[in-house]
Amino acid sequence: MVQTSIISIYKAALDFFYESNKWISSCPTGIFRYGPKPPLAQVRASIEKYKKARANLELAIPLASLNLHRGWHQEIKAIVARATAQPLGSLPCRFIPYPNNPRFIQRDGIHTAMQTALADGRTGQISFALYGAGGVGKTQIALQYIYDHLDRYPAIFWMAADSLSTLTQSYVDAAKQLQIEPSGSQREQDAVVQSFKSWLSDTSANWIIVYDNVDDLSILRSFWPPTHRGTVIITSRDPASARLAMSSVQVRSMTEEEGLDLFRLSHENLEMDKAKEVLNKLGRLPLAINQAANFIAERSCSIEDFLEAYTESLNDENIFTSLNVDCPNLFYTHSLATVWKSSIERLSPDSANLLSTLSYLDPCGIPEAIIRNGAFACNGSELLSSAGSYTAAVKELLRTGLIWKTNELQITPQNESGTKSTCNIGLHTLVKEMVFHRQALALRNQTFGAAVEICLGAFPHVTRSNFCFEDQRSQYEILLPHLLALNDRYKDSPEIIADLRLAQLFLYAGRYLYEKRVPEVAIPLLTTARTICDAENSGANWILRSRILSMFGCVLFQCSMYEESEVCLRKALALQLENMESDDTLLAHEYRNLSLLISGQAKHETPIGLEKEALDFAEKNSQHATYSDMPGHDAPVREVVTSTKCILPNSQRELSWTLYHLSRVYTGLDMREQAMEYLDAAWKLRARLTGEKRPGIKGAGANDEAEGFDKSVAYIYS
Repeated sequence: MVQTSIISIYKAALDFFYESNKWISSCPTGIFRYGPKPPLAQVRASIEKYKKARANLELAIPLASLNLHRGWHQEIKAIVARATAQPLGSLPCRFIPYPNNPRFIQRDGIHTAMQTALADGRTGQISFALYGAGGVGKTQIALQYIYDHLDRYPAIFWMAADSLSTLTQSYVDAAKQLQIEPSGSQREQDAVVQSFKSWLSDTSANWIIVYDNVDDLSILRSFWPPTHRGTVIITSRDPASARLAMSSVQVRSMTEEEGLDLFRLSHENLEMDKAKEVLNKLGRLPLAINQAANFIAERSCSIEDFLEAYTESLNDENIFTSLNVDCPNLFYTHSLATVWKSSIERLSPDSANLLSTLSYLDPCGIPEAIIRNGAFACNGSELLSSAGSYTAAVKELLRTGLIWKTNELQITPQNESGTKSTCNIGLHTLVKEMVFHRQALALRNQTFGAAVEICLGAFPHVTRSNFCFEDQRSQYEILLPHLLALNDRYKDSPEIIADLRLAQLFLYAGRYLYEKRVPEVAIPLLTTARTICDAENSGANWILRSRILSMFGCVLFQCSMYEESEVCLRKALALQLENMESDDTLLAHEYRNLSLLISGQAKHETPIGLEKEALDFAEKNSQHATYSDMPGHDAPVREVVTSTKCILPNSQRELSWTLYHLSRVYTGLDMREQAMEYLDAAWKLRARLTGEKRPGIKGAGANDEAEGFDKSVAYIYS
């Protein structure tokens, strides 16, 4: 403004001199002899213009001085603002909706993993994911980390992220507490979110954000801090969160020791056995343990009363609702009745069907190979047979945290080398119970039958192995927990009507357990198989019934239950004599079983007659096979297989076993010469069939013939 006024003065002066010179030049000579003449109007106007410009300059000079000082003032303010290193915001700001939990139990390994991943000194933005099923304690672990490190972070923001609306509201609330909410933006939440993200990018303060309970990871795209600094923790049921963060830990149920420690915080004088029973029922889930402890405290009841109430709650219309307590949970919004309810209700039909089928199996680890191979073998549902529909259903169940996957090394069969990785599906025992008891009664038989078919289809057929179950031992061990789970579900659910497929499956398992010499595990399975076959209108034929009776007698014998064993074996023999041809090789097996039972009681005279009967039957059929399956593992109930494709023909196998058992009977009678004769014959046949080398009587490290004989007996029996 000063420069403009000076220019105006110079311009006005020049105009004056120009107009004056022009006027003087136009006047005649001597006109001023008698005095000055009044100037023309143009000259007078230029004089007025000069006076006005001068007056403006006199006004602009003090204003210019004021503006100069104001500029200096603003410059000083900007320098001071930059020196404080905080563009905006009121710090410290700790936006945490939960108090510190005085009953928190440190989780094994997880605390160390978080400390390592989120340690000071790392450059760039750090992120960590805690993922796992609902109720396992993810929120509490993240909360404890925050309270353990309050001094490290002047800015802490806890964002509820179970939906887009709640996450947006969390950002708005955090911006208000930080005092950075843009003016006039009360109704423009997007503007608040952008303002908060800008603050995170601009500030040099050490901040941490917890995105808690992220059900849908895609909503984080619009909220993730666009900066190379800060710390982010995610808690989610979706294992995909592990790929979103730099580091992660899967949170599972507590260990037994951790669960007992949590229980003791509310009840110091615990009966250890009863407390462990509660933990096993609840799958050591932290949410469930807390609720059980509060239930017992509120009602002043015993652990036995709680266990009874738990069993009753399984049949509630809304399962687990009767276990709710009045005491509010300050640290978690869900109860046992609600933690998985909405996830289960929102499942697609395929995912719901798959989860229902899994709920009948052992929840600790279900190999995917069992599910897929079993479904293919038994022409199972399209869901399990189709890779597209199956993987889509698994993806949804994983995302909701209702199942999880683990990779484990499995020992390969003897005909292969090394180990291979197998992928297992797991689900929590309480999820299993909730899914089963929510299922309509009319659908339970159908789903149970599907689970039985899967196991039946996956069960290794003995004819694929050479002489015994050894080649498939690892596969049997994998399947066994699921057969026990099926049996438990069948016994505990009177509404389930099992058919002969379950009896056949348990017969197969009983044969394996008999050979493994664990009859105490086989007896419950074979008892169920007998019950199914003995039921009215079961449709069981004599083949299946005799096989089950025979196997039941064998495992009872292993338990030294001789009288019961003999009853079963004689019933099995009677059924076979009534229905079989007189020269059938399988009769040799039944005679041999009975002989083994009697000789095992140190009664050696009678078994010789039985073994010779068995030998007679076996020798009549030594050149062909009546059935393709070995004893106890007959062909499918629907038909009797008469194929000769078996690697080791059944009749020749029976002959070798019968010869061997005769040698044992003569050994018991101390008739060593006869025993040696039959043992030699058994070994020759076995060597021809299997290619095994016999540990020789001479030249095999034996000091004498007797020692070699004992070694041979021990080896063939093993």
